[in-house]
Amino acid sequence: MRKYLTLFVLTVFFSVIAVLSLPPIINDGEEPQISDEWEPNLPVNETISPFLPDEPPNNEEETEGIDKGNTTGEEVLEIPMGLYASLRRYASDHILVKFKKGFEEEFFPLVAAASGASLIEPMSIERVAKVYVGEEQSVESLLNKFRESRIVEWAELDYYAFPAIAGVLLRPEDINDPLYPLQWHLKRIGFEEALRRNPSAGEGITIAVIDTGVSYGDGNSFPSMKAPDLETAKFVNGWDFVDNDPFPYDEGSLIPESIYSIGHGTFVATEIAAGLGNGLAGVGISPNVSIMPIRVLDTDGFGLYSWIAEGIRYAADHGADVINLSLGGLSSSQVLQEAVIYAYNKGITLVAAAGNLATKPEFNGDVLYPAKYPQVIAVGATSYRGGRASYSNYGPNIFITAPAGETSSSIVDNNKRDAVLSVTFVIDTTTGEVTYGAFWFNGTSFATPQVSAAVALIRALGVTDNEAIKLMLRETAIDRGLAGFDEHTGHGELNLERLHKGIGFN
Repeated sequence: MRKYLTLFVLTVFFSVIAVLSLPPIINDGEEPQISDEWEPNLPVNETISPFLPDEPPNNEEETEGIDKGNTTGEEVLEIPMGLYASLRRYASDHILVKFKKGFEEEFFPLVAAASGASLIEPMSIERVAKVYVGEEQSVESLLNKFRESRIVEWAELDYYAFPAIAGVLLRPEDINDPLYPLQWHLKRIGFEEALRRNPSAGEGITIAVIDTGVSYGDGNSFPSMKAPDLETAKFVNGWDFVDNDPFPYDEGSLIPESIYSIGHGTFVATEIAAGLGNGLAGVGISPNVSIMPIRVLDTDGFGLYSWIAEGIRYAADHGADVINLSLGGLSSSQVLQEAVIYAYNKGITLVAAAGNLATKPEFNGDVLYPAKYPQVIAVGATSYRGGRASYSNYGPNIFITAPAGETSSSIVDNNKRDAVLSVTFVIDTTTGEVTYGAFWFNGTSFATPQVSAAVALIRALGVTDNEAIKLMLRETAIDRGLAGFDEHTGHGELNLERLHKGIGFN
């Protein structure tokens, strides 16, 4: 029986997709070519001003240099970023409790009877349990009882995590050329030069993708089939904390008030480890890493902090070197923070999305949790123009940014859109049809795996100390705002070429 328990958990906003395109494109054209003569796209001295608005560009001056294309007749599904928060706040049937040392599980039935709880179920986390409400009892009243108990270290609500989706562009792509040239974010971060200097491509490093799961299986049908562009990727065993089984397949994440479900975790995994030179779709930044899929978000797009905490600990105990968390929440939590510290103390690098709520004043625009914890590298998003994407959370805790675009409705150059292009699937829930292919996504969720992959590359070269990794990322990032650190773009935008030159690998 599955063990998820803990107390008082806080709301997580899965910082994710701002926009994707439907239906997608899989390209079986010629293999992407790495040119012998390549100049990195490092517009440090260009006259493009950093884009640091509170709202997306909406006038001629702000959108100078951006060709938005003709969007007349396109069906765009806009999703308010706070929509998830209004749908589900926290678990109404249980709380999370951590008991003090020395208190044994054998006494749980007695505690349940005394408190009026219906059940106390241990989690996989030591001394933490889920305490279920009894008849005519609320989680709030149960929480107060346990917070007053002398046998309890802490008690919390178990808040839900969810994706912060801004919109979906329901428009098919018509691309017949290999997709690598459209992945402008790779050129922007100096991918080719890094690959030339570091042909290991992350060999020997394991990245845990804690998300909706990944399409990694060997089956012939959804969800146990492998996504295109992950055919050559390596996987290690993971866990599904939603269904409590060893098959963390990506079953999709429903977009609220729509008929579509998307493979968020699969998109993240292909950004990291899509095959290189296989003639399919695009390219991953560290294609030789091993992916550890961990599912903590359900098919409605919600996940409990308790699941995320268990996922982090699982990754830490099963050989992960890097943990990618393309999700986040508004509030801190004991169960989440303790899991982060546990993994960090084991020498694991944790990378998390800053969040997509910067345009919503009620959320203050600050970096979400777990990205806000000092043990975690907080990643924001930049647009094609180079400044902070309008949705990207910011503040004193932002560490670095990576290009994830402003909106896929903007055509910026030669069929490129102001978004990240990679492979995943979309489900039409009215018909059950599953379509795998390449989509344009926006959000800090998709800036995050770029940094996770970068960390994997330098760890593969022997740099494993977390403080040294952060120092290297900081000193080689490209300023996209004010010189040095600023609260909109942190220490700057990720650049793999400068990162590898900084190590000294020729």
